[in-house]
Amino acid sequence: MQRRSGIIFAIIASFLVISVAPATAASTNLTIGSQHTTDTEFGDGQLTNTVVRDTGESSYVGLSGRLFDGFEDGDVSEWTNAQDRFAAQTQIVYNGTHSAKYTDLDNEVVRRNLNQSYTGSTNVSFAFRVNSTSGTNHVALFKQGTGSVVRVGIESGEWYYLSGSVYNGISSANADTWYNVRLDLDTDNKTFDFYVNGTQIGSDLSFTDGAPKEFDQIYTQSFSGGDHYIDDITIEQPQQASYISKNHSVSNARKAAINVAAIDNAAATLAVEYHDGNGWKVANQSTVTQQGNHTIIIPNSESSTWRLNTTVSRKGTNPKFKISDESILFQNDAPEIEDSTMSPSGDLQQPSQSFEIDISDAQFGTAQGERLNASLYIDSNYVASDVLTSNGTASVSTNLSLGGDYSYYWTITDKYGEEIKSQTIEIRVPSTLTVYNESTDPAVLDNASTTLRFYYKNGTSLGYSERQPVDGTVNLTGLPASKPMVVSAEGEGYYQRRIFVRSLYDQQQIYLLNESAQSVETIFEISDYSGAYSPDTTVLEVQRAINGSWQTVEGDYFGATGEFGTILEYNARYRLVLYNTETQESRILGIYQPTTAQQTRITVSPSGEIEEAQREPSAVISPQTRRLPAVNDTVVSAEFRNNTNDISSWRVTAVVEETNTTLWDETVSDTDAYQHDLDVETRAGQHVEVTVYATVDGQEQFVDSARFTIADTPTNDNSLLSTLADLEGLAAPGTTESFTWFLAMIVTTLGVAAVGATLPVGGEAAGLAGVLILTGFSTIGWVGYDVVFAAGVAVGSLALLRRGL
Repeated sequence: MQRRSGIIFAIIASFLVISVAPATAASTNLTIGSQHTTDTEFGDGQLTNTVVRDTGESSYVGLSGRLFDGFEDGDVSEWTNAQDRFAAQTQIVYNGTHSAKYTDLDNEVVRRNLNQSYTGSTNVSFAFRVNSTSGTNHVALFKQGTGSVVRVGIESGEWYYLSGSVYNGISSANADTWYNVRLDLDTDNKTFDFYVNGTQIGSDLSFTDGAPKEFDQIYTQSFSGGDHYIDDITIEQPQQASYISKNHSVSNARKAAINVAAIDNAAATLAVEYHDGNGWKVANQSTVTQQGNHTIIIPNSESSTWRLNTTVSRKGTNPKFKISDESILFQNDAPEIEDSTMSPSGDLQQPSQSFEIDISDAQFGTAQGERLNASLYIDSNYVASDVLTSNGTASVSTNLSLGGDYSYYWTITDKYGEEIKSQTIEIRVPSTLTVYNESTDPAVLDNASTTLRFYYKNGTSLGYSERQPVDGTVNLTGLPASKPMVVSAEGEGYYQRRIFVRSLYDQQQIYLLNESAQSVETIFEISDYSGAYSPDTTVLEVQRAINGSWQTVEGDYFGATGEFGTILEYNARYRLVLYNTETQESRILGIYQPTTAQQTRITVSPSGEIEEAQREPSAVISPQTRRLPAVNDTVVSAEFRNNTNDISSWRVTAVVEETNTTLWDETVSDTDAYQHDLDVETRAGQHVEVTVYATVDGQEQFVDSARFTIADTPTNDNSLLSTLADLEGLAAPGTTESFTWFLAMIVTTLGVAAVGATLPVGGEAAGLAGVLILTGFSTIGWVGYDVVFAAGVAVGSLALLRRGL
């Protein structure tokens, strides 16, 4: 055990060094291998006329012989049963200013515990005085739990001692006279010599019958003898005492250290002994007469078993001697670190990291043993420790949650206080996100104006951060690298995207779809009948195969509405993944190829099974132009698509919006298409709503609708609108929109070329002619008004540039 005083060799070495060997032979790196400082450790040694006093680390080994009570402090609290019958007073004293007076009230004993058992040769002395010699007044030495050992006193005018139950008178005694009494005890033979005022009045007197060979109390008492006085009680033992410590187990011992806390009127021989397998031998010794931390050099020895043998000789009255700690020191070598075994280093691949380092120490396997404490520090902050009791690998696991650069090192401390530090290693937690365009051959969007918004859980609240990429890469230092986040991305010329990132360890890139790509809007819905996929904790990840691996290009929580809408590239091959952020369960739903705008439902059965992702039924209503001439026999058709649903029937209605007149309401089954003649010759200026319904699992649901504007038109079959309507009918089912847009572009291009080639006009006029042609096509629904606007801006800009404006 270690102690505040005497445990550090620097302190020990500052005191007197005693050695029979040259000082240069001592090691300069000595450490305490074994130390005794507590009452338990001292008590396990061999004590002869010595005793352990106090407790814990305040304890010490001292001489057991001397006790003195002259009552000079006026305190008799150590005497039990004192009350009104025993008190310190100053009127009648033997020496000094106080003595104790016993008042005879009820023949009661007044007793003091000595706090130790006295054995062997012991001297007891005291001053004694009686007020009357008619009764009995005495002093006794007593063993608690056994009885009187020696009892002497004055009775009927004589000094006496008790032998058995017989009072043996020896010499006369007077009242009101101080006597100096000394008893020299031989407890081994249970005899004592009796002295009064220096004159021996009894020799080899016997202890009381049945008395033990020790005593631990002293008491005084009166039997109808009146009051008496007692002073200067002294108990001390003979000229020599010894203390042999319990064994120290230390290999490579070099020195012994003994802290002599007090020594007065005494000399102590300090001997360091070792056991050679046959018996104890003295390695080195010295005699001291002064207090201090004394060291004794130990010659080289193969032994690992040591002890301290201390012999104390009295050199005068009232000797003092204390040992507060004693220890054996050895040559300690610092632990050794293999810096090359430190891990991890560089870029980390997962949030939970096991930091490791190999350590060895020469003290493992020695008698004193070793224990290494390896402490990990990251960015100079303590993380945790590992304890090694043999050569091996120290390991500490921790989670680095925030992105950025870190450095770490280890400190290794052995059980003797020696500490070393490892090298410092740099590591990096993912802290960047790169923005690419979504394609089979993606490129970094280093020139796009992009804003990214990050949403993540921050304890019990929602964390938010907005950042802009630099050259296509955004720095995320300080954001949680190990937690899920939703990235909302907006870029000029790209569709807005929501991308779910499980962690920056899993994904460090996002993908945006160019607005020039043909796209399809899809709404995904979830129906959870198991309770295992709550919309609030369930994410749909839309992944695309990019550079040989599936990358999440869209993803978000279903949320309160149970829906997630996205815009995907037309007919591209995607994979749908369902992920529960609370349970970390991930389920691959399958491949998804968007071709039309639709709703897709994901159903989780009560048993927790995820059914195939279902796309809602859809329909393509033709003609694609939503402006029809007010003529009869215009064919309106609907192309049905079951997708993944089991549809029992379809219903198609046509209703005049202004009059709420139903033109038809028909139900069909076992067919992929439907058509009906629309007779609207008399409905110019009105609107007709054509609606398609599907019956799924006995429930009818809305699929799609088209609103046609009925325009007044000549009845000439060769009119332009009639001809255009006939052209629309040439398109394959489901391609009318693309077909009419293609025709509009061809006609516009040919028209601009014809104007420029045949008329003496400039480029601006030819461009204006193209804008007018597109305007015409927009009125019949072949192109959108956004195309007309873009063409007009382009022509105007070119005209201004040509004029230097």
